[in-house]
Amino acid sequence: MIPEVANVLGTLRSTSENSRLLAHEGLNRLATKIGEAHEMEVEFKIGEGYPVTVNEGAFTEFAAQTVRELFGEKAYRPMRSPMMGAEDFSYLLQRFPGAMLFLGVKPDDPSLAAPCHSNRMILNESAMAHGAALHAQVARNFLAEIS
Repeated sequence: MIPEVANVLGTLRSTSENSRLLAHEGLNRLATKIGEAHEMEVEFKIGEGYPVTVNEGAFTEFAAQTVRELFGEKAYRPMRSPMMGAEDFSYLLQRFPGAMLFLGVKPDDPSLAAPCHSNRMILNESAMAHGAALHAQVARNFLAEIS
């Protein structure tokens, strides 16, 4: 039996607002044309979701320098490629210069490493102190720079 109604659900992530808009337009066009080809009515809805998280270039370098000052030259490593995470911090980055940094929290025993947000995740809790120190030092350096 062929159902009267079908729903397709998913998540769309991108590395720029422009590519996100292009994907929205392309998916709408694709769904509409598939519907036309099969003489079906298509209702296309897509929620905005979180904006793309985009680090501000100058602030990224400012934060990277703070990492190097606190933990040494080798402590900061830029990402090799963009990530497509969904993050509410993106709302702040739309209004204020800032940067999202990742804190290395992998356990000392590599065999215990599991992805973040996994129910098997074990983190090296001593790294949390580094994260707190970094946040405080970024704030101190920023306040010193603007005053």
